[in-house]
Amino acid sequence: MKIKESIKKNKQLFLLYMKINNGLLGNNRISVKGNIFNAKNARIKNTRITVKGKNNTIEIDDGSYLVNCNITILGNNNRLVIGKKVISKGVLINIEDNNNLIIIQDNTTIEKNTELAAIEGTSIMIGKDCMLSSDIRICTGDSHSLVDLNGKRVNPSQNIVIGNHVWIGARAMINKGIVIADHCTIGSLSMLAGHKFEEPYSVIVGIPANVIKCGIDWSRERL
Repeated sequence: MKIKESIKKNKQLFLLYMKINNGLLGNNRISVKGNIFNAKNARIKNTRITVKGKNNTIEIDDGSYLVNCNITILGNNNRLVIGKKVISKGVLINIEDNNNLIIIQDNTTIEKNTELAAIEGTSIMIGKDCMLSSDIRICTGDSHSLVDLNGKRVNPSQNIVIGNHVWIGARAMINKGIVIADHCTIGSLSMLAGHKFEEPYSVIVGIPANVIKCGIDWSRERL
């Protein structure tokens, strides 16, 4: 009891105690090498964060919780922003090349083995209060080149936008250039490619995915 009281009276020791208690120094491997990393009011456990390059930024806002995650940034001028009260369990985030942006907004939850990958100066924008299940892949590029017979590349990377309150089922694949409107539901095992789904309250299912119902919303609760 006396030890705890002594720690509370010493500001530096108390801040260190709070960081350890919140998991910020527990079982993590964080290497940012001069880049900006700000997560002072988040809880991070069993997570690996590797940043190699210059002028990269990771911001994790108040109340967010990351556990068993792996975040890698390779390049310059990239930014990862995780909003307030985001829960991320076993998520893989990869950013390669320069000038990429990934934003995950407030109160979104993401389950294990889901991958977010931004390359070649593109962005992934995920709105507020989204629910992403497990084993989902969201990638802005193909990680290789397709060329025509004249040697011109025909598969450039493209941004991805996921609106507010979107539910994405397990093992769905969200490919480059996809736009998903607010309050949509994406079925498990669906593959979204080559379309912009701009009608809110849609149910989107299939390979390739199509809208099968409109005027449908979802809730985290079992009503």
